[in-house]
Amino acid sequence: MFALAVGSVTASGLIGAFGIRAALVVTGTFVPAVVLLGRPPLLAIDRAAKAPDAVALTLLRRLPIFAPLCRRVSPGRGGSGPVDESSRSDRGACAS
Repeated sequence: MFALAVGSVTASGLIGAFGIRAALVVTGTFVPAVVLLGRPPLLAIDRAAKAPDAVALTLLRRLPIFAPLCRRVSPGRGGSGPVDESSRSDRGACAS
């Protein structure tokens, strides 16, 4: 809610100071600028991340709450090509 309030005040200030067209340009360039500036730190976090333990992942895959995710992702397929639903068990691709 705070961000909404700040955005409303900022938008009205930009419109009052520069007009609607300039306010829209500034607003439209804000998100891409944040993404470009935030990309290097996010990439550094990705590079430093360690892969989860295989045993822990196996245990998580057996939990029913993750079954919808397992149906969408098949190990070793990488998301390419058609998926044959008839060859899966009731618990999806995560059943072992």
